[in-house]
Amino acid sequence: MIQLTKKIQFAVEAVLAVAHNSGSSSLQSKDIAESNNIPNRYLETLLQDLVKFSILKGIRGPKGGYVLARERRNISLADIVEAVIDDNTGDSLEDGDESYFYKSFLHPLLKSMRDESMSKLRAVTVEDIFATKRYKDAYEHKSRSRNPINFSI
Repeated sequence: MIQLTKKIQFAVEAVLAVAHNSGSSSLQSKDIAESNNIPNRYLETLLQDLVKFSILKGIRGPKGGYVLARERRNISLADIVEAVIDDNTGDSLEDGDESYFYKSFLHPLLKSMRDESMSKLRAVTVEDIFATKRYKDAYEHKSRSRNPINFSI
């Protein structure tokens, strides 16, 4: 089963930030971190994972940063989750320590739940997210809260 963590949340938000900026220029990690309240040192590891899985592409140099490695319609939420999820945190039982109940019932059930979750995440692309009213409202709210109106004279 997939545990939704801050790591997954931050990875999705980073990809959405880069996707939102796509077309103009690369987006630097400090800008991604600032706009999404993600600790920069934590973000760097996530960005490297996303590059490794060909979701983002890193551009070197003074005007470098990150761009999408694929079109928004070709990046699913499952792709992002798979890039940052730690598969070693699944089963904590040592080989041979599993009970008959675990092997025959519990493990297949948990695997089925994970597969179903990933299937649902695979059906949602970055493009789909951009098309929703919720995303548009959330982005608009984020923009307003970052640039408060100054009434001083």
